[in-house]
Amino acid sequence: MDTPDLSTYLILHRGMRYDAARLAAATSAVTEHERTRRGPALARWYAGYNAELHEHHTVEDEIFFPAILERLPVFDSQLDRIEAEHHRLDGLLQHTTTTLDALGDPAVDWPRAAAEAVEATTELRMLLDGHLGFEDDDVLPLFVEHFGREEYEALDEQARKSIKLGALTFTLPWLMEAATSPEQQKLLGGAPLAFKLLWYATRRRYHRMAGAAFGPAVPAGAAA
Repeated sequence: MDTPDLSTYLILHRGMRYDAARLAAATSAVTEHERTRRGPALARWYAGYNAELHEHHTVEDEIFFPAILERLPVFDSQLDRIEAEHHRLDGLLQHTTTTLDALGDPAVDWPRAAAEAVEATTELRMLLDGHLGFEDDDVLPLFVEHFGREEYEALDEQARKSIKLGALTFTLPWLMEAATSPEQQKLLGGAPLAFKLLWYATRRRYHRMAGAAFGPAVPAGAAA
């Protein structure tokens, strides 16, 4: 069997872990003086990141992991952990939205807003780091062991078709930022024209949004 290409999956996980750490660090650095500027900027960027995380673990739950379970029934023990962590993640993602909104709201008491936002984003970073590390080490190799390239590509295509067009205006430039230069060339080389056109149309807007939230920063791909 030809080996499945998991590179995009791994880029997604890298970007999620990197940006969870970047979000926690940026939230900790916001001062009361700049809260009405940086707080809303972080919340706007986070709305797209939140949607990407939710979409990602939804397609895992509905497409990728049931396919593993069908071929490997003992995967149910690992799936119990994944489902529990996805459930915990759902609640934490919503809580983080609430705390970031409060961070940028001058009507909310500053010490409380700052402390709750830092606590939420730090917890999110820690959960994603452990959860995605577990998937990278113990789950994704199962695709290599039990699926051929064409079988995996069929699952990947099914997942891509489930993504809403509106979400791609964040996901595509975010994904490309998470990729190294060689990975970007590979992604573009195998992508349909619509992918390339949408990336060209959205990348500058995304970079402005990310810059307003984080300031000049090394993207995940450059830091890989």
